[in-house]
Amino acid sequence: MKNNILVIGDAMLDSHVMGHTDRISPEAPVPVVSDVEKICKLGGAANVAAQVSVYADNTVMMYKITSGDPLEHNEMCKLLKEKNIYFLPMSLPRSSKTMIPVKERVWVGKQQICRIDRENTDRPTLKESAQWIEDIKTTIKEYGITKVIFSDYDKGTLTDGIIESIARYCNSRQIITVLDPKRPTFSGIKFLSAVKCNEKELQSTGLNNIDELSSSMAGVRIIQTRGNKSTKVSLSSMLGLQSSVVDVTESDVVDTCGCGDIHIAILTLMFDGTNILSAVRCANSAASLSAKHLGCYTLSKEEIESCIQSHTS
Repeated sequence: MKNNILVIGDAMLDSHVMGHTDRISPEAPVPVVSDVEKICKLGGAANVAAQVSVYADNTVMMYKITSGDPLEHNEMCKLLKEKNIYFLPMSLPRSSKTMIPVKERVWVGKQQICRIDRENTDRPTLKESAQWIEDIKTTIKEYGITKVIFSDYDKGTLTDGIIESIARYCNSRQIITVLDPKRPTFSGIKFLSAVKCNEKELQSTGLNNIDELSSSMAGVRIIQTRGNKSTKVSLSSMLGLQSSVVDVTESDVVDTCGCGDIHIAILTLMFDGTNILSAVRCANSAASLSAKHLGCYTLSKEEIESCIQSHTS
């Protein structure tokens, strides 16, 4: 089966302002940063797509834009083109300071001293949602999509209705769908193949454990990541399998930024509809590798293959 993957979600631009300081401002007890260098990277759903594109046959991304300053969006589009990712923005006629969410981190040496966020979290109306759903279905057909990742950062691209409508459509066509949620209402969504959530996201649903969450979502496979602790996996009782715990490879953690994106990307790349535990092991190893690097880090094809081989040999 070809890995033609569609990533739908909140595409962002991660901006890193790097500098150094040798004095404190006379205006306030804060460092004066000089010799500034600005580095832009793909973030959010765009970071997921970047990692997917390393190993997939084709990668497509759909995301929300508003009618704001196009500067950061143009920068993101340039980065997407460099990675051969097809991108299809879905427009909302709302005004904002920027067309896409931007997270700007200010660093002094290896110390992050602040983060500046610019975003618009407006969601589509019912009419706009209906049009987006049809546009997404058309994209799935035109690009021969075999897997869909919903990368939800709660910035306005996705709603429960959009996710369930597309999951239902894909389910009837044997297309794998995987959700990485942020909003607490995701526990009612049906027809997904798998859901990856962390401890905070599970707690937000008001449910006690991943078996309860799986039951609430009609038996979907639930993967609960727990940082550098083991990953819990709940498998539908309809599969005749029990819940499992998958160990995490210990590593020296430098920065966890983007590790969740790497995990969902590798999980989906490796998941063929049945081998969820093997896919989780590869994803755990990939996230551990990513955590050794500063900022959002994209694994190379060789690093991905190393993760695969370590769990198949």
